[in-house]
Amino acid sequence: MNVRRHLFEFEDLPRFPAVLRAGMVDYLAAMSTRLDLYRPVVPLLREALEATGQPNILELCAGSGGATGAVLAHLRAAGLPTLRVTLTDLYPQVSAWRALAERTPGLQFETQPVDATAVPPELTGFRVIFSAFHHFPPPVAQAILADAVRQRVGIAVIEGAGKRWHELALVWTVLPLAQLLVTPTIRPF
Repeated sequence: MNVRRHLFEFEDLPRFPAVLRAGMVDYLAAMSTRLDLYRPVVPLLREALEATGQPNILELCAGSGGATGAVLAHLRAAGLPTLRVTLTDLYPQVSAWRALAERTPGLQFETQPVDATAVPPELTGFRVIFSAFHHFPPPVAQAILADAVRQRVGIAVIEGAGKRWHELALVWTVLPLAQLLVTPTIRPF
């Protein structure tokens, strides 16, 4: 039996400096885009959108928008040409989202903080959480899912990284070096 231990991440703390949080999510966004990490889920998302009749995606916990532009482009190429995506987060990255929206037709964003456990009913669409669900302790994760059920909307939770000890050890040792090497190539710097 696996026991899930919930550990915090510094960027989840309310007093964590916004500039450092933005830098961390920018790095993750750049890497997920360069590696096209979410391409394998595109057929599943398309199927879910068609099955639920949802014409749009509401991305919760979007960070800086990550690979959302690439996922949107893949979904449009896969037969959903009018699909729109709305980015939301408890800590909105408005300047990053604005830049992303300028180069990504069909992308919009909510400027106000959005709590994924109590999404305002006016924010509609098939809900998606990319690589952020692990940030939540079990009661909060359950509340996120319960809110989707309560509002009768579909939700997809997509986690790209494993959480086994050897995977975490790799992240703790290789990731800091990768961040130092890759960060200067992220634009705008």
